[in-house]
Amino acid sequence: MLDILDALIDIFLHTPDVVEREKKESAFWEGKLANMLAPLEKRIENKQFFAANRITIADFMIASIAADYWMNPNSAIYEQCKKVADNYPNLMAHNERILKECEDYMSKRGDQ
Repeated sequence: MLDILDALIDIFLHTPDVVEREKKESAFWEGKLANMLAPLEKRIENKQFFAANRITIADFMIASIAADYWMNPNSAIYEQCKKVADNYPNLMAHNERILKECEDYMSKRGDQ
């Protein structure tokens, strides 16, 4: 997932030339992102969590990135992300499950 963030940062923050940015953005949406997400989709296919039989930082990391970009309608790249994310149902289900667990935990936790 950090590779995805690095690619987005490179495209949108470190590529001032419009033509070059459009080339990088096109390559990202048309293939690079799929190459990054496919292994995650396969890994989570028959599992609830990425790294263990319980929630770990890996699950939080992946779900938080999804929450910021893929699942946030206020994200500048939400529409592009949504089109791609629909191809990874196991990954999206994982993200929704983890975010729901976080929400449940926070609601039970109170203002401690």
